[in-house]
Amino acid sequence: KLLNRSDECFRIGSLLAPEVLQVLLGRKPQSKTAVLSGYQRFAIKGRPYPAIVKAVDCCVYGQVFDCLTVSERKVFDLFEGDAYNLTPVQVKLEENGETAAAQVYVYVEHTQDLCGEWDYESFRQISLKDYVEMCKEFMKEIDSDISQIMDRRHN
Repeated sequence: KLLNRSDECFRIGSLLAPEVLQVLLGRKPQSKTAVLSGYQRFAIKGRPYPAIVKAVDCCVYGQVFDCLTVSERKVFDLFEGDAYNLTPVQVKLEENGETAAAQVYVYVEHTQDLCGEWDYESFRQISLKDYVEMCKEFMKEIDSDISQIMDRRHN
């Protein structure tokens, strides 16, 4: 099942990397460049991925992914974890200036750990290789968890 247009996912960090998407979803979904106003992206102390939080007079550029399946969305939900709340937002598409409904994961944990602007190119150069390996391990874990749940249902 495909999600409806209002469930488009706005991605602002490590999920912009095609290598990460390939591991998590087995493909790179089509995307459009967009901007989210009223939020700011930060680095998180000791972590390679960013956070966004509400911030007046700020904006965050990212990608809107559409045509995600329910299973793919569940992978994103598990991947983001409890540190983020899925939040409905309006983004402005770069290609035509139209506004689109989307959802973004907003950071809700220790804001004192936020430190400066997160940079995608630095992430790619410094952290991407290890991050992709971490994503592979994550997928093994959730594949195992899903298999165990299915086994319990059949017994």
